[in-house]
Amino acid sequence: MSTCESPCPNARTIFHTAVEIVENVPVAERTCRIRIRAPEIAGRVQPGQFVMLRLAEGDDPLLGRPFGVYRAEASGMIDLVYLVVGKMTGRLAKLGPGAALTVWGPLGNGWDVSPEELAKYDHFVLVAGGIGQTPLYMPVSRCRNSAMTTTTAAAGATATTTVDPPRWTLLYGAQTASRISCIDDFRALGVDVRLATDDGSTGYQGYVSDLIPGVVASNNVARTKILACGPQPMLHAVFREAERLGVACAVSLESNMSCGLGICYGCVVEYRDGDTWDYRRTCVDGPVFDAYRLRW
Repeated sequence: MSTCESPCPNARTIFHTAVEIVENVPVAERTCRIRIRAPEIAGRVQPGQFVMLRLAEGDDPLLGRPFGVYRAEASGMIDLVYLVVGKMTGRLAKLGPGAALTVWGPLGNGWDVSPEELAKYDHFVLVAGGIGQTPLYMPVSRCRNSAMTTTTAAAGATATTTVDPPRWTLLYGAQTASRISCIDDFRALGVDVRLATDDGSTGYQGYVSDLIPGVVASNNVARTKILACGPQPMLHAVFREAERLGVACAVSLESNMSCGLGICYGCVVEYRDGDTWDYRRTCVDGPVFDAYRLRW
């Protein structure tokens, strides 16, 4: 195992190590969940961060691929949920327990789930499309499993206040019912799950973004925040709804990456910095961004 300092602004340590597959099972049509033991990464990964994964044998494909971390356990286990769509994931889906992989991470910047941020909102609306539910599980599980307190300072003294946990709603869209995965895990955490499919095989027939107004209307808009991950067209539609309703919105981008370390600049996006536009690397400055600061 090797380590290096991350080039991301928070300068986290990145671990590069060989691992073995513990479990690799289908969870929906063309969707699998892989479990690896990587205690150094599991102990440091934050909700919304990702890892790069590479097949240990052969050089085709040569480069690693980014995988959002679905679950990280104190035992050192990490779960990654992935869609089988190309050469790398096609080969990965055929590997069983004991097969070797190379992994490096944790990478990027994730969701802000600090006590101060959580205290601002009563309701978090999670919007997922395709495989986009993957990075949305950890923010809920972390918040459910830790006490929520905020510390304030006044008149030279500090006071700690217990904060009521926010309400969580998952809006999950897919092409068809057989492509939907992991919703029982969210429901076990008390999340209100609402589904949308293109073909109407379950839930609402239509775009998942169509569900946002009805859900947001049930809560104080100023105390509601959207966290979204999915294909770019879906994220664009989610942002337009958030903008129209005046709701805070953060998105996790699904960008193609080669290194995950910010070296190749292959994943840049246009980003508003004050009154000017600049570029940010999805792998180190993201993948989570304030949707209002991206060029759509």
